[in-house]
Amino acid sequence: MMRAMKARVDAFLRACENAEIAPHFVIDAGWQSDEAAAKWTKRREAEVRRHERRIPLSADTFLADFLRAANAPVYMVDGKDGDDVAARLAHELGPDSLVLSADRDMFRYESFLTNARERVKADFAYVAVPRGKSRAGASGGGGGGGGGGRASGGGGASYAIAFYSAPPENQVVKPGCEPRGLSDTPEYAPEEWRRRRCKIRAALDAMETEEREGGGGGGGGGDGDGVGPRPPRGYVRGACSPETRRHGNLHGIARALRVATYRRLGTTARAVYERYPEWCAEADGVRWESGRVLLSDAESDDAESSETFDALRSPRAALEWLTRKDPAVAAGRGGDDTMRGFSRYALVAELFAAIDHDADADADADADADADGKKNGGVLGKLREMCGGRLDAANESARAALEMGAYVAKLELRCVERGCGAAFFVPEGERNFLVEKGYSLPKRCRACRKEKKRAGQSPSPSPSPSASPGRGRGRAAGASPCPGGRGRGRGGRGRGAGTSPASTPSPSRPDAKPFALSPPRTLPPSPPPAAKTTTTDADDATRAMAELAMK
Repeated sequence: MMRAMKARVDAFLRACENAEIAPHFVIDAGWQSDEAAAKWTKRREAEVRRHERRIPLSADTFLADFLRAANAPVYMVDGKDGDDVAARLAHELGPDSLVLSADRDMFRYESFLTNARERVKADFAYVAVPRGKSRAGASGGGGGGGGGGRASGGGGASYAIAFYSAPPENQVVKPGCEPRGLSDTPEYAPEEWRRRRCKIRAALDAMETEEREGGGGGGGGGDGDGVGPRPPRGYVRGACSPETRRHGNLHGIARALRVATYRRLGTTARAVYERYPEWCAEADGVRWESGRVLLSDAESDDAESSETFDALRSPRAALEWLTRKDPAVAAGRGGDDTMRGFSRYALVAELFAAIDHDADADADADADADADGKKNGGVLGKLREMCGGRLDAANESARAALEMGAYVAKLELRCVERGCGAAFFVPEGERNFLVEKGYSLPKRCRACRKEKKRAGQSPSPSPSPSASPGRGRGRAAGASPCPGGRGRGRGGRGRGAGTSPASTPSPSRPDAKPFALSPPRTLPPSPPPAAKTTTTDADDATRAMAELAMK
């Protein structure tokens, strides 16, 4: 998983360099608005309820470490909305900068993000270019780092990058999103934004500041217990793995180890606010474990605290402690090769990265990282240390295959329709679906496919007398009748009007000829109506007497 992430990072940076684009990366490091907090909470609850975890734990931290190792500028602003940071950065980089984001919320900054409908791009693809040549593209921002060396994909090809704008109908801010101005974004401080960020230390700093100021919000919009829409800043996390509903949240299982880490870091805070979701079987729903964890000295003498302090002697010892505590391991669903197992590694790596974190060296952290990103002070460096070299086990050919896969997953295609030739690409999800079903990749762009489909659909003629009422599934295509009224509809099998032969021209074409319908069959004559019987006066009298008797 980590090798695939690194391959994709390398592929993207090399393609940007070939396109003469200098990318800047904004990674969300917290939230500030009630809207963002409510959206985050809703998504985390859905993950627990559905047994899901779509991205690995601490994926944002690992991605930032990979990018920093490649000398790419990374911006993580604690407690600020990532959209605000990206919009402010694009404004400061100038009108030639682009914003690569599939989020329509970026159009809420049109008051200061000039020409936003042209500058905001929804997606990208790779473009094959001859080796040694570059394909000039629109600037992705001035200054900052670029990619590594030249791309060296399979077959001697190099790749540049191409951006795609959002469809016009989607360039509208989602309902409920209020416009934001330049004053609503954080003050531009690029050097501060690029400082390496430690989540554990950031949580402790927020708690210390809150206690020092005597406030109750800690930077949040809710009350002190986190009941409001925006909880106080602290250790706020979601579900670690898809096994959270069955075997509990690893954040809760690792709480004792985390508290021991707080004490070892020497924080002056008396308590740390923590919040994470758990599954409540009695209520059949998600329950948020939220509150302040006391760090008083009286609790440091219990047996569990002594055990966890001993576990902090090394990352391997802490990992063994957490593995013994995890009920998913005993159930056979928490091996090292599962998402649950990776989450244990990531949790321990984050704690020990916080212990080794030197706040005074943050500004020089990027310069100290070597070419492979093996700096021991980062979360990625701790993960490498714990994996014992397995993270770098892939040889050069395997790395090349992974990188080539990253290119192919987003490779730009050309429409084969005569007179078009437009560039398009197949998203990775759609591509995987087609491969899984055994289908080939599309050869025409979306517009040509729609036009071809529209031109191939013919209006259904009036049903002939021989056609039986449709009783099958799906719609009948309509055409010449079949014996007995049986036919195949385009949506399924059943009775219907039948389908036209493949050689029959479509009536929607200019040179099309009318359908040659067969003459209707001769239906058997209907039986003559029954002769009307006449009634006598006696019958009328009998009927009248019966009605009187009933009354």
